[in-house]
Amino acid sequence: MPLPDAMRHLALALALSAVATPPVLGQELVRNGSFDRDLSGWDGSLPIPQYGVGEPAWVAGDDARANARSGSVETGWFCNDIHGWCFRLWLGQCIVVRSGGTYRLSVSERGSGEISAGWYSSPDCTTGDLGEAGGAILNNETWARWEKPVTAPSDAHSIWLELEGRVATSLPGEGGSTRWDDASLQVISEPAPVSKSLLIPTAANAGSLLGAVFKTRLTLVSLGSGRPSSVRLQVLPSAGKVGPSRTILLEPGAASTFEDILGELGYEGGAAIEATYGEDQPLFATAEVHADTVDGRYSTPVPVLGDPSSGRSGVTPGISSTATSRTNVGCANVGEGGKRVLAVVHAADGAKLGTVELVVPGRGWAQKAVPFPVSGGYVRWGYDGYMRGQAPDVSCFAIVVDNATNDGSLFR
Repeated sequence: MPLPDAMRHLALALALSAVATPPVLGQELVRNGSFDRDLSGWDGSLPIPQYGVGEPAWVAGDDARANARSGSVETGWFCNDIHGWCFRLWLGQCIVVRSGGTYRLSVSERGSGEISAGWYSSPDCTTGDLGEAGGAILNNETWARWEKPVTAPSDAHSIWLELEGRVATSLPGEGGSTRWDDASLQVISEPAPVSKSLLIPTAANAGSLLGAVFKTRLTLVSLGSGRPSSVRLQVLPSAGKVGPSRTILLEPGAASTFEDILGELGYEGGAAIEATYGEDQPLFATAEVHADTVDGRYSTPVPVLGDPSSGRSGVTPGISSTATSRTNVGCANVGEGGKRVLAVVHAADGAKLGTVELVVPGRGWAQKAVPFPVSGGYVRWGYDGYMRGQAPDVSCFAIVVDNATNDGSLFR
């Protein structure tokens, strides 16, 4: 095998190999708290040019540990000499935590500044203000370290950490700077993480019309905290097949894209994919089924579901099976037991054209073509012989594909 292929397969094996969860004690949760190269991972106050107000700045070489190859961040404050308004520059980061966990909050500071932290019930620090976690007003002429242990309330899922300059005087034209380094939130103790999952209801690694080969691109990003995120990918296969599973490790804030995720997992055919992760490491994903042809790439965006029951409907309109298009109906089942799903096809005027029956295996996937000519019609869903919508634990869909291009649209 040529060396480039060997290297590619080795990289893939490492990316998809099973990984062990890093030790909990002492884990660092702040992203880029040492400000080695820049301010990535942090949000900050925006400049207001009309009042002469800047923004937080990275400072090369000025490091709390005297590391000339690292740096720090400068916030500070400024009082406008025209209106007398004072502004404080700030830098902040939302960090996902585990309810009931205990952490060591710390930072190095030089100048006059204030550190503050607050708990939130939402994982993104936007809703559910639960009060102050800790903080202090600091005033140090040289680099000094501050720290405090904090314990997350039983309903807290995130902490907002903010570093800002402190106004020493409100006199017009006055200002000052504060420098920060080694911002940290380290684990002292934590409960086990709560598992959550995302569902990609349909995926493919299979041939189709005109010699096209459908593949599935999957992109994953974890932004919860500074610790790597362990994600378990489980293929929910079609009947009679075994669904492989792998665990991957996502670096915080970095996107991982798999151009042919089913092929890379060693699976051929159609399937669904379930991604399981820790609640304290929120996972964001996009998926699309695509086919490369001589005329370019054609694709079908696939919704990623946080709950198989979310957005479900008893009726899916917009289907067509004509000389120029075809429709497939399918379902993914995250439950343990098999389901008999009915897709009753109706014409645009409401006339019943026929029924497509899908036997969806437990923890599996099924899909069939609509054999009836239909234009602008719809599907009514039922299960176990009754027309009462989609079955529990099952997410169904219809895909309308252009016969000339293999471009598709997915409807739920």
